[in-house]
Amino acid sequence: MKKKVLLALLVIGIILSVETVAALALLDREREDTEGVYACASTGIDLKLSDPDEPDPRNGVTATWAMENIKPGDETGGWVRLYNTGSTAGHRMDIAVFNAVIDPPGPESDAQENTLDLDKQMMITDLQYTYCNGKRRAGLSDLRDMDGDGYISLDDFERQGLSIAANHPPGKNKYYTLSMSLRFNPMAGNEYQGDQVTMTMRFTLSQGR
Repeated sequence: MKKKVLLALLVIGIILSVETVAALALLDREREDTEGVYACASTGIDLKLSDPDEPDPRNGVTATWAMENIKPGDETGGWVRLYNTGSTAGHRMDIAVFNAVIDPPGPESDAQENTLDLDKQMMITDLQYTYCNGKRRAGLSDLRDMDGDGYISLDDFERQGLSIAANHPPGKNKYYTLSMSLRFNPMAGNEYQGDQVTMTMRFTLSQGR
């Protein structure tokens, strides 16, 4: 029986992909003057992103973290860089996470139907938010174990997000790097065969402190 379980775990197929989206944020305070808002948009904060596969700063990057046909215990890591290419410094970065889990129908692709918690099985083993000079501004310890299972997962990240108070000055050589390492829970069972999770990160840089 143990041999059958191990064999099943070895053929678990999971795809984890991340689409990182930059969101432009204007001044935090409410403004009734529409012309003033447009002026701020044209000369203020302009957030751009890059990663190893897409090194030129742009509005978004895809599949920064990706795993395919993995088994429990497999790991991956990746990073994304954030640039303020505008003319106004930002002072707060808000990171929102959205997870979409798919459990394809049919017994041929899954050992159990309606398992929609794969994001809880994706463990975040390391998280760092670092300025280009090496100064760390946030890390895994800033996230809470929301469900009390003893580790931080993509589900935990989605449920709370992350807000970071840090100066983001304009300039092509001034950037922050978000690095993250993931591990598929070694104790995950056969019920996750064929399941998929897609994670989307939304970065919002604003002037509020």
